[in-house]
Amino acid sequence: VGVEYEMLLRGALERVGAPFEHEDDLRGRGFSKTPDVHLVVPLGFLRPPRPDDARPRLCVVNWVDSKAMFGSPGAYGGDHRAQLLGYVNRLGAGAVVYWFGFCDELQDLDDDVLLLRDWPPPGALFWPDARPCAPPAVAAPTQRPIDAYFPRARAATAT
Repeated sequence: VGVEYEMLLRGALERVGAPFEHEDDLRGRGFSKTPDVHLVVPLGFLRPPRPDDARPRLCVVNWVDSKAMFGSPGAYGGDHRAQLLGYVNRLGAGAVVYWFGFCDELQDLDDDVLLLRDWPPPGALFWPDARPCAPPAVAAPTQRPIDAYFPRARAATAT
């Protein structure tokens, strides 16, 4: 499942023409720990407003990691936070997409790690010169019916 969501992430970046390196590219250059994508050109992400401030904020992002899971305090505080802060130390501020959501209490734990529940909608992603990237919305992969994995069983029930 995780690979499907990484491919969604890559596809969204390709559609807006954002140059990036993926994990394999980075490993080939000697990086041992890598995010799913390193943005060759940093992008601005419009962060939703906080409850105490009605204005959205623009966050500059150098890398994006994809997590095909729910971001719970246990998962984030256990392995993910250390992993993501390691990327911050090497590459600067970045973002992680928790495709199945995350607990609100995690949102502002780390200033240099933007937590996202989905890929930004049109008008919320910007080039360094402040032009909007306007990517199309990325739909999550659809769940395949179980018989799609067992073609013989499906053929046997059709007769």
